[in-house]
Amino acid sequence: TFEEKAEEVLDECYQEDRLRTQLLLCRKLEFYGGSSVIRLAARGRCIRFMAHPCCQDLLSGVWMGGLSPKYTWI
Repeated sequence: TFEEKAEEVLDECYQEDRLRTQLLLCRKLEFYGGSSVIRLAARGRCIRFMAHPCCQDLLSGVWMGGLSPKYTWI
């Protein structure tokens, strides 16, 4: 499925560069109405994708760091 392929790409990217991958997850995509990848995954209920350590680390950072301006994609 598309979700499985997306998870595989996410896994490779996250192994290569954790910070950059997290930044890409929350980057606004104009083609998708300004939504981010992680927001699209949540709306699409892509549970396996959202369960990936990259997404979980990003969401934990948001949760622990509070809602700051850098997380406007939420």
